[in-house]
Amino acid sequence: MNYPLKAEGLKANDAKLGGKYRMSNVREFIALAYLLYLASERKASVDYSDGKDSPNQLKLNPSLSEKISSILSIDNLESLIVGNPLLSGQFEYILVAMERVFCLGSVAFNNRSYNNSKERTGGIRFPKTLKFSTNMMVLDLILSSINQESRNSFLKEWLQNRPSSDNEAEKRITSFLTICSQYSLFRVRTEDDDEIVYRPIGIYEQIAQSGNVSIVDSREQAGTASIYNNVLKEGLNPWLNSRKTDSISFNEDNDITTYLAMLKTSLSIVRVSESDLTGFITPKVEFDKGQSNGECFSVKKYLAAIRTKPFLLLAGISGTGKSRIVRKLAQMTITEDLQRKYDKEYNGTDFENNRWNLHTPANFKLIQVKPNWHNSMDVVGYLTNIPEPHYVFTPFVEFIARAWQHQDVPFFLCLDEMNLAPVEEYFAEFLSAIESRAFENRNGERVYVTDPIIKPFADFGSFKDKDAKMVNIGDAMVNTLFPEFKASDAGTPLGKIVEHFKQKGLTLPKNLIVIGTVNMDETTYSFSRKVLDRAMSFEMNEVDYEKFLKDTTDDELKSIREELMEDLNELLTDREIEAKEVMGKLDGAAKFVIDYLDQVNKLLNGTPFKLGYRAANEAILYVKATHDTKMGDVALAMNDFTLMKILSRFEGDSAKMRIDPKDKRLTELGYTPNEVKDKREESADRDTITILSCMHKIVSDMLAPSPAINEDETDPNEGELDFAEEKQNKENDKKLSSLVKLESMMDQLNRERFVSYWN
Repeated sequence: MNYPLKAEGLKANDAKLGGKYRMSNVREFIALAYLLYLASERKASVDYSDGKDSPNQLKLNPSLSEKISSILSIDNLESLIVGNPLLSGQFEYILVAMERVFCLGSVAFNNRSYNNSKERTGGIRFPKTLKFSTNMMVLDLILSSINQESRNSFLKEWLQNRPSSDNEAEKRITSFLTICSQYSLFRVRTEDDDEIVYRPIGIYEQIAQSGNVSIVDSREQAGTASIYNNVLKEGLNPWLNSRKTDSISFNEDNDITTYLAMLKTSLSIVRVSESDLTGFITPKVEFDKGQSNGECFSVKKYLAAIRTKPFLLLAGISGTGKSRIVRKLAQMTITEDLQRKYDKEYNGTDFENNRWNLHTPANFKLIQVKPNWHNSMDVVGYLTNIPEPHYVFTPFVEFIARAWQHQDVPFFLCLDEMNLAPVEEYFAEFLSAIESRAFENRNGERVYVTDPIIKPFADFGSFKDKDAKMVNIGDAMVNTLFPEFKASDAGTPLGKIVEHFKQKGLTLPKNLIVIGTVNMDETTYSFSRKVLDRAMSFEMNEVDYEKFLKDTTDDELKSIREELMEDLNELLTDREIEAKEVMGKLDGAAKFVIDYLDQVNKLLNGTPFKLGYRAANEAILYVKATHDTKMGDVALAMNDFTLMKILSRFEGDSAKMRIDPKDKRLTELGYTPNEVKDKREESADRDTITILSCMHKIVSDMLAPSPAINEDETDPNEGELDFAEEKQNKENDKKLSSLVKLESMMDQLNRERFVSYWN
């Protein structure tokens, strides 16, 4: 017998709170979208343009234009749709209006080569495909209930962005569109420069309390809010008087009391997660995500770590797929145009599926570290005088030069067996440059800068060749790295890169991600805290043979790519560098992070393991990154951070790790000696107090899952973006991975009288 497929967790559309999306004339947008649905004979999607790129405005597919003219019995359709947002608008705001505001469908470029294109104001418009949701079917059912003459009159008036003279039809359609938008999220910045993320019910309830509400932004509006404000200003919400969005009130002609009561019922049936305001809708049914102890997807942890800092270490036993995951991340993010440019043998047609079989994605480079690397020449190259002065570049540098030319795509450089040689000796320039990352304002543009790993090419000087002609070494270096560059290219994107290399040197581009694979055994060098401080570290010792046998090891990558497709590359290339850039977006989360790190530092005071400002900066960035990648939970984020950046520093013998019961640090922590002893039954020394046992107590108190909350209880902070209240409701008997690791380290210390995270 064939049974239904297992239910999967559903997500609402990403809120798209950022981005400068603009769209007025909402009625004509909706009217044309609906007419395209009719003209396509009510199919699930329609390629609605004539298939040609056009400056400023697309032209409607002639066959669809003819059908719409026939439906409306008019000859002047073209004059009615001049400037219609579906034809003149940028992809982003068509997407936001369709998906994020009205949930009527989606939009896609109808040619894969456009998928990474950016449409700009006054620029080229690319052919698009509208994809309709079931809400469009409902809109059709409503309009079909009106007689044809009245319906056509209604649509013609809406195409001209005028309210319909048929008041009943106007009320029906605007009511339906309002209902469609009630799960959407919007953002307003207050006069105090705070942010409020709200749903429409927040407007209604504030009016009920105080008589009116303002959603006027004290700064320039962005994202869904800029479109929603026009929805309200154009009178598309029948329950609100909202022509002036600085003083919205109820429309006395319509019954808001009944509507508000029914809306609350709807929101309680489809329970909206208050733990992350990204637009996710979490049903009451708990779906199994295949994760133990409720922790986030492992691949998403890599993405969040990259978003925090583009330097990762993957450590573990041999054969667990460390270098493979780097290659897979490159496959996940490579674009078809880039692959075809550098891979002349690629001739596939279904790139979205073929990407997972690319052995060498064009944005991936594997470099094997050699045991004899004891200086940086093997990484950044060197100047030689044999047979005459010239610079010898390495694959590392050549790959960075390629990354500079394609900064919208993440470039993954994998240093395999990174600790076969002392990292500080061969990687000194990179370790310095990665900590110098900053943004500068140049001519009104926000520019990513780092210290150079090769000094400015112009500083290498000149020499006389055998014919006594002066040869500029910097020019020769440019010709070696960019053989296609010509003097006439000055001012082009490539010309600007070349000029940067000459004047500033070879700096790190924003899209370069360096990931080192590490085997911790007797044949390799251990890492200093200097290196560990500069990297996001992961331990990869788990082996899942069931996934291996079922060939499902890539399923997680594929599902995450599908979920984040539109934003994935941007997430990995456009990152914040300093915590102050994101503080205002985290509210309670930033304080939670600082309180946690402060407690940890009370324990580590006087030890070489104490945390500095860099740790606090990266912790806050990592919490924000988990939110950006749809992981969200601040407690789980700090659990990950504890493994990557705190426990990875711990190393020493029993004397170094032990804490005296009278140590004043216990008083500062607020713990009695009995509270921090290792009392586990399996412990060989249950009366000992160590840094590890105290750390176990801190993690248990501050990060471990809290008891389940009664679903009937009302959250007094409902609607606020307060991450500190985000501890998910997990079962109490499931341990965080940081606690599991700490217990393993405690066992190692008891057994061997020495402990290392990399055990």
